[in-house]
Amino acid sequence: MNDCKFIGRFIEDPKLKIVEKENGHTTTTTRFWISIPRVFKKKDTGKISKQETILQFEAWDTGAEAIVGRFSKNSWIILYCYAKTLTIDGDDVIFRVEKFDSLDVYKV
Repeated sequence: MNDCKFIGRFIEDPKLKIVEKENGHTTTTTRFWISIPRVFKKKDTGKISKQETILQFEAWDTGAEAIVGRFSKNSWIILYCYAKTLTIDGDDVIFRVEKFDSLDVYKV
């Protein structure tokens, strides 16, 4: 099953791009990078360490418009997506957003 969930922050403002389809219509998309933190304890020292992983995501249509309208650099987001290979050998992967939430939704 190809279902992924990530929580991270934008490393730059997402930007909307207009794409022309083969039928002459247009649609909107955005590609953006998210920094995803990982906190863990080192076995040998017991010290808490933090590691950042940066991944690329894309959203289309109304999802793209909502992301660009709601989020900016350093905003936190929860992304529900699936992995998509961009090359035949599978070396380049992008995560296609299916839905998302702001972390503000979970504040009490």
